[in-house]
Amino acid sequence: MSAAKKQEELGYLNSLRHFCGDFPDGQIVCAETPDFIIETDGQRIGVEVTKVFLNDGNQKTSIQSIEAARDRTTSLARNFAIELGTSPLSVTLFFNWTLPLHRRRETAIARAVARTVHESLPPIGENADLECHYGSIPPREVDQILINRADPVDDHEWKWMEFSRIERDATTYLSNAINRKARKFHFCLNKCDECWLLVVANSFRRSGNIKPNEQSFSHLYLSPFTRTYFFDNGLGRLTLLKTSPPAIRQLREYLDARNRV
Repeated sequence: MSAAKKQEELGYLNSLRHFCGDFPDGQIVCAETPDFIIETDGQRIGVEVTKVFLNDGNQKTSIQSIEAARDRTTSLARNFAIELGTSPLSVTLFFNWTLPLHRRRETAIARAVARTVHESLPPIGENADLECHYGSIPPREVDQILINRADPVDDHEWKWMEFSRIERDATTYLSNAINRKARKFHFCLNKCDECWLLVVANSFRRSGNIKPNEQSFSHLYLSPFTRTYFFDNGLGRLTLLKTSPPAIRQLREYLDARNRV
């Protein structure tokens, strides 16, 4: 696993520790399956982390692939702005959702964006809203650039945003995420006494814009994990899901069906 991904998972674990009132004290050890082990009072509690998406992301045109391309382009633009000597500032990009962002074009797009920002800086204490159009310096792949100098920052803060539909019927998405990790549950128990599962949705991204409704939270999920949490990373909300161990749930369904006969 890459260091960046492990750092991302550690951020989610820190969020769990912040929002979970009875998070165990103890030394946190980075591992694999589970992702983290907390050693406390002679007990080892594992925490497995997984992200939930609206699709599997295996295609080049998937939402995740598009978001990864935008991440790369935004990061490149930030680095080019630093090379140009641009003062630290907050920049938000809005990409054109109708045009594909080809990898071979990412560097050229990023350079053009950085140059536009550098040459269009508003006075300190003010903001700028740059609308891109045919013939402007930024390429057509970028619709709009917001430059914020009203709120001073110590370092460059570059990001991109978009508006997208919110998925509130999350039962299937959560069930699939739990089932995917349940296949590795026995490997987790080889390293710890009990294991928790943290399901994360990046709800500020279209690929993970999942905000479960009351029906989704009231659903009883099949999960072998001692605790199964859902974390809305966009809004910073942690929810303990209602779960039942698979064997017990299946027995209940069998008895209910037999009683109806």
